[in-house]
Amino acid sequence: MIFFSKRNKKILDGIITNKTISHAYIFTGKPGSMVNQAVHYFTKSLQCESFSQGPCEICKACSQSNKQQPDKFIIVPKDSISIEEIRSLQDYIKYGPFYLKYMVVIIHQAHLLTDKAANAFLKTLEEPPQGVIFILNTNNTSQIIPTIRSRCQILEFPVISDQVMQTYIASLSDNNRKNLQTQSANNVEIMKYIIDSDETLPQTIPIEFHQIYQPYSEFIQKSPLEKLNYASKISEKKEITRLVLLLWMKELYDEKNKNKKNKFILEKLVENISLLKYNLNLKLHLENLFLQCQI
Repeated sequence: MIFFSKRNKKILDGIITNKTISHAYIFTGKPGSMVNQAVHYFTKSLQCESFSQGPCEICKACSQSNKQQPDKFIIVPKDSISIEEIRSLQDYIKYGPFYLKYMVVIIHQAHLLTDKAANAFLKTLEEPPQGVIFILNTNNTSQIIPTIRSRCQILEFPVISDQVMQTYIASLSDNNRKNLQTQSANNVEIMKYIIDSDETLPQTIPIEFHQIYQPYSEFIQKSPLEKLNYASKISEKKEITRLVLLLWMKELYDEKNKNKKNKFILEKLVENISLLKYNLNLKLHLENLFLQCQI
């Protein structure tokens, strides 16, 4: 079963069926849109030897889709994507695919390209090797330089519904279901984030997250001093900060039409999430952000 937008699946299937394949794509969506699953599906579909309304599941490429293979190059950044990583990519792909029709390059968290890396990558997009397809995965398209965006087809994915999420949970094995429920404390929004960010999340979300997390609707009621204290608490670990801010984004996104102030705070949350890749005074940034959060 496909656990991302059915509409976008039709678009992806149509690209392959109609042979209108571009050399570069940006897949984007808010946490819970299952962009990673879409990236995997499209990669598998591109490389399938007998595609028809979906991967055939029996050819050699399909059988190796979950394994490391020479016609798939993946970048998973830790803090940023350096120019050295892009140069390694350029060396690897310069001769094109090894044995499949397409070599697929997947760049997760593509907004983490440093300035030098982005400019180097732009040169590759301007003169892409024959048979190489680039898929950039990001939840922050605005942080990708315009010259790269203009050379990619952008596909935005909506957040999946809680009902679809429950169907997904039911499809898991008992062990995987229990692990997911344990990591998320049975919170559906955290489950979506875990599944959608499996490349960068730790195997287990720090237990203190469940003790610290406050929904935005509760946080906004706090006094200025309490907000500053909360900034101090969550700033001790970037991963906790990131998860808190992402969950707040989801909460505010659902309510954005009810309160005009939410649009401003949403923009600030996106800005502060993007700053997490830098060495900065996280506590100070959060204090400034939190003091702007008013009812």
